[in-house]
Amino acid sequence: MTNVLKRMEFNRTFYSPEFFTHLNGYKLRLEVQKSLQPQSIGLYARIMRGNNDNNLVWPLQASIVVELLNWRQNASHYSCTLSFNELTPFESKSQVTKGECALSNCGTDAFISYASLGYNSTTDTEYLQDDCLRFCIKEVIVYSSPSSFRKPLWKSWLASYFIEHTITHFFERIRLQNVFWSPSFYSSDRGYKMCLKVYPAGTGLGENSHVSIYCVLMKGEYDNELKWPFTADVVVDILNWMHDSHHHRVVLKVNEDSVHSSRTRVDQANELGHGWGNSKAIEFGSLFPTNSSPVQYLLDDCMRIRIYDVVIYSTRLLEKTPHWKESMVRLPQSLAEFTVTGVTQHLSYNTEYISQPFYTDSNGFKLRLEVNFNGANDGMKSVDYVLLGVASFLMINYFVSLE
Repeated sequence: MTNVLKRMEFNRTFYSPEFFTHLNGYKLRLEVQKSLQPQSIGLYARIMRGNNDNNLVWPLQASIVVELLNWRQNASHYSCTLSFNELTPFESKSQVTKGECALSNCGTDAFISYASLGYNSTTDTEYLQDDCLRFCIKEVIVYSSPSSFRKPLWKSWLASYFIEHTITHFFERIRLQNVFWSPSFYSSDRGYKMCLKVYPAGTGLGENSHVSIYCVLMKGEYDNELKWPFTADVVVDILNWMHDSHHHRVVLKVNEDSVHSSRTRVDQANELGHGWGNSKAIEFGSLFPTNSSPVQYLLDDCMRIRIYDVVIYSTRLLEKTPHWKESMVRLPQSLAEFTVTGVTQHLSYNTEYISQPFYTDSNGFKLRLEVNFNGANDGMKSVDYVLLGVASFLMINYFVSLE
């Protein structure tokens, strides 16, 4: 972006080149202009009319991570996340049907102050040099995934990282009895699709006294490959703002005792399952620190929730071909290898690891492994011994999978 000072003086908007969120994705552009906030620059994103819009899911739900680059070194860049979410005006996140761009944009009026643009010897940063600013679109995370994609646009293995959401305007949501819907996520790669539904004002037995958290099944891309009805534990943490510890954990269980409609497959893309959850996830009085409990779950009118894990009990039905080359006839020395992640979670929730199916040879018998981490009967249940590989206390069974 050139001629920055003149653009700010005459209130001229800078328009970035248009870009797509991904291949055949949403078409956007960035806009930089003098902010309504005094002595500040505003940064915004605007939806453009794209060639593939009719094949995408609307309204757009996404996060765009933008960095203002530091001229002094390849570090200490100034980062900002622009979010299209449930609080974004509808006309800013909807498909463009008239003209070339959306009627309004989405962003922040106070991206960076003029005073922060110059050289700072303490931090060795300089964002404005020769009347120029450099921007980098670091990442685009799309939650409203296009139906043509066979995988989520972000990594979906919950065992390797966490999905977090911030619920803003919390007291306003309580006053208006407003519900927070999280972006959709998958239980695992090629797994079940679902989303969280949070009632800040509570519902049912927790109305006006507790925050209620529910999980809802959605129509997913891989439902034909999965086993129904659905059985799982969805582990959600309400995060402590004070430290990365002492989070409030809520386990949302759906099993044979749950309402049947909450476990069954959703057939229509615009429909949602019945849902299951906890109407008394956390008391209002526990949201703030006390003398006996120095934790804080609500700060600056915001609550953070983390989807910690999804433990599936309804086994997936996977592919019907071996993982190795089909030309392989004899039993290889290492037929198949599996890495078991989340061992402590299996121990905590008394769940089994179920491997992917494998074949004894090409066109041979189809088998799978099941590992019970709590052992047979009163077998050993120590995490340390399990991690050391003392397998004599684990139940490892072979099951024949029917074609």
